[in-house]
Amino acid sequence: MSLRALADRLGIVAEYQDQTGKETRRTSDETRAALLAVMGIDARDDAAAARALRELEEEERRDAVAPVRVVVEQAGRAPATIAARRPAGASGAIEWTIELREEGGDVTRGEGRIDDAGDELEIPLPRALARGYHTLRVSLRSGRVRSEGEQLLIVVPAGCPDPLEKLGGHPGFGVVANLYAVRSARNWGAGDLTDLGDLLEWAAAHGAAFVGVNPLHVLRNRGGEISPYSPISRLFRNPLYIDVEAVPELGTSLIA
Repeated sequence: MSLRALADRLGIVAEYQDQTGKETRRTSDETRAALLAVMGIDARDDAAAARALRELEEEERRDAVAPVRVVVEQAGRAPATIAARRPAGASGAIEWTIELREEGGDVTRGEGRIDDAGDELEIPLPRALARGYHTLRVSLRSGRVRSEGEQLLIVVPAGCPDPLEKLGGHPGFGVVANLYAVRSARNWGAGDLTDLGDLLEWAAAHGAAFVGVNPLHVLRNRGGEISPYSPISRLFRNPLYIDVEAVPELGTSLIA
């Protein structure tokens, strides 16, 4: 079924185990179509989904590299090559050029040639990469056939930082608080980001190495939908934590 193949291709999971650990939630075709519509893809029926899938495959063949790639450091080192696609219709050797703009702003370039090239190409990076978000531009040429592409190349560590490493091998302590439960003389009944700043300063003044808080992602903030562990988005923060009195426009927004 084209709708499900398209959804799978774009990372819409078919099922997941909910937070109880006992029930499996399965994605309906209606949900798939709705999510794809939000992504700007018409998948109202199987024919439309089939067209969208063909267009996606054609677009991928035109681009030299995937738009985003996440690579994991191995033994503290990032991979030394990138994955690219042979240009559609190309035969023989592939000439390539790379421009790498690192997160810090440094730009390096490289070029080369692959004589025995298959459909999947491995191209060496012009320099070793540190962790971060880097922009990669790739151009491939084989005779008169060309393809280009830009990639956000994200280099991530293999795991979370080790606390002892962060503490330099010394013992340490910290404070863990649910921000919504923090009270102060000035907040409006729920802790906000100003309270968090005050808590950080207080903890640091008493020798604490960290302050831990609950997830701060956006919620519906009504009825039973108030758990910080059930956000409606991981891209935005909960407006509950805004210090309203710190908003510059507040002084001109009050009605006398």
